Amino acid sequence: MQAAALGFRVHSGWAAAVVVCGPLDRPVVVDRRKIQLVKTFSYTFRQPYHTAEKMEPSNAAKFIRDVQTEAKGLAVSSLRSLQAKMAEGDFRITRGALLLAPLPRFAHLE
Repeated sequence: MQAAALGFRVHSGWAAAVVVCGPLDRPVVVDRRKIQLVKTFSYTFRQPYHTAEKMEPSNAAKFIRDVQTEAKGLAVSSLRSLQAKMAEGDFRITRGALLLAPLPRFAHLE
């Protein structure tokens, strides 16, 4: 089984996921996909903290908990599916990364 790395870049209501393998100087993209983190793709759920700040505190706390629970369930389901697909292709995800800022643009890569 070939080792692979999984990277994420989170956006509002979704995340980009990319699986790569190979040498550091020549990585190969094995899979890339969009992972939905909300069932209802609307401002209300993609921006839950902005939505909650307009609610009564007890309602806001429940709303945030519900959105977090939904996001976790969707993420776990998507990751299990991705992991199974990688195993079918004889890849095993052994590393992961979460990109916290945009990558700089390099003229020689464009």
